[in-house]
Amino acid sequence: MPKKTIYSVTALLLFIIALSFYALPSEELPHHSVTLKVDKYNVRIKKIFVAGGAAINKGDQVLLLESPTVEKNLWMARESIHQTQVKLIQLRTEKQTLLTMLQPKKLNSSFDLKIRDAIENEMLDIRVRFNMEERQLKQRLKEFQAEEQYWTKIKKELLIKTPIDGVVKGIEANCGDFLSENDPLISISPS
Repeated sequence: MPKKTIYSVTALLLFIIALSFYALPSEELPHHSVTLKVDKYNVRIKKIFVAGGAAINKGDQVLLLESPTVEKNLWMARESIHQTQVKLIQLRTEKQTLLTMLQPKKLNSSFDLKIRDAIENEMLDIRVRFNMEERQLKQRLKEFQAEEQYWTKIKKELLIKTPIDGVVKGIEANCGDFLSENDPLISISPS
C-alpha cells in the first residue's frame, strides 16, 4: 500500500475515534454539584424553603434573601419619584395661577394696549421658563423610574431558585445569617 493511502486511512480512523468521544450521550458525562453563591450585595437569609437531602426541580424556590442596600436604594428611588411628581404638580399649578392673574381685562386706550403688550411678553416668558422646568423635571422623573425598575429587578433576584433538577446537598447558612459577595448559599447535586 502506498504511504499516501496509509496516511489517509490513519487520518480517517483518528477522525472517527475523535467523533465517537463527542457523540457520547449526556448521561455518560460526569455530573458536578452546583453551589449557589451570594451575587453582588451583602444579604441576610430571610427564609429557607428546602432542607438538606430534599429533591428539587429546576426553578423551585430554595431561599429568600433580603438586602439592606437593595431596600434602601429602592426606597430612595420611589421617594424621588414621589417628590418629583409633587414638584411637577406644584409647578403646573403655579404656572396656571400666574397666567390666570395676568390675563388682560378689557383694554381700550393706547395706554391699555401698551400694558397688554407688556403683559403678553411676561406671559410668554412665564410659559417658556415653566415649560423648561417641566421638561427637566420630567427627565429626572424618567431617570428615577428607571432606577426604581433596576432595584425592583434586583430585589426579585433575591428569591433564589434552583438552576437544575437535583438533591439539596447542603445549606451553607442559617436563617438570619448575613452573607457577603461570593459566600456559598446552597449546594445541589444533580439527579
